[in-house]
Amino acid sequence: MIIAIDGPSGGGKSTLGSQLAKLIPATLVAMEDIYHGWDSLEDTSRRVVDDVLTPLSGNQPGGFDLWDWEKGIIAEHVAVTPAPFIIVEGVGSGTAAAADFTSFLIWVEAPEDQRFERAMRRSVDTYEGHWDQWAKQEREQFAREQTRSRADLIISTSND
Repeated sequence: MIIAIDGPSGGGKSTLGSQLAKLIPATLVAMEDIYHGWDSLEDTSRRVVDDVLTPLSGNQPGGFDLWDWEKGIIAEHVAVTPAPFIIVEGVGSGTAAAADFTSFLIWVEAPEDQRFERAMRRSVDTYEGHWDQWAKQEREQFAREQTRSRADLIISTSND
């Protein structure tokens, strides 16, 4: 069973994915480890399908090239072995192409001001100056893919 957790940055996908992976237990694949820089959302969404989900669906190992955000280079190859439960969390994990391989899609959301504050608190050194660039890619992908409307579960993590 493959569970995708998608939604805009700063919504709480990583926290939910980590907690759920411990609870089930499941293998956790974080999209932020797979992105190759700030302009790679579309490419990464395709690569996760081709390199991780497709092999796993055939009970074969998948994998991805781990991105080193500080150096801006591929750090190493990470293997993902088949397991009863796999969680793929991050922006782009819930595309229509990924839906062919996922059993359940969770959408996590919060108001933009709260998401921005969380993202900056978590990784201001790498995220600062890239928020608008990344948010534009998110909006375009979510609109085209209709990710939220295809979700099996919608979770709001609003502080209100």
